[in-house]
Amino acid sequence: MNLGIQDHRWLGNAYFAERGARIIALARTVETQGAYADSHLVRLRETLGDRLEGTVPLTAPEPIETDRAALDLGGVRMDLLWLGDAHYVGDALLWLPEFGVLFAGDLVYMDRIVGVWPHSRIRAWRDTFHAMDALQPKVVVPGHGNPADLDKAKRDTGDYLDWLVREVESALANWEPIDETVERLADAPDFEHLEHFEGWHRRNVNQTYLQLEAE
Repeated sequence: MNLGIQDHRWLGNAYFAERGARIIALARTVETQGAYADSHLVRLRETLGDRLEGTVPLTAPEPIETDRAALDLGGVRMDLLWLGDAHYVGDALLWLPEFGVLFAGDLVYMDRIVGVWPHSRIRAWRDTFHAMDALQPKVVVPGHGNPADLDKAKRDTGDYLDWLVREVESALANWEPIDETVERLADAPDFEHLEHFEGWHRRNVNQTYLQLEAE
């Protein structure tokens, strides 16, 4: 089941397909995977060198064209769904309604700060989190970090996305320059406990400013 676009979420597909696994993904996810396949391989080759040999960027051969698909795998009902873009365009979720378990992919990070990239969609990410919240999962399995309840997902991801959009919108409304905004928002006590805060927070504010300014 492919929920995400980043290399570590799908570049192993060919290995499992050779062993008889069925690769399942939404068409939205497959489209973006294809768009990033070459750049993934170029970047990984710089790090892995010859160890990357044999890696084939295989996407789901029969992508699901709808934004929500009910699946029955081994007698367990699963809903593969897209509620909106997030870390990457086309990121999906896997919902097990009978158990209240949601595999949230890169929509949710636990115990570490999210990374807002140029390809991310910060306002959509915030809105998608709220749409996920409406499912009221008992357990959220994040793209990074350990499974936890919805309250922790809100504290570690949802509240931060809300904060970024709200604070940067205010800065733009007041015509505050980007460098002053980044400096003013550099301290965010509610989120400083998250891993990688020092390395990512300023970048997140900067990228949020650029995205919202371009709207």
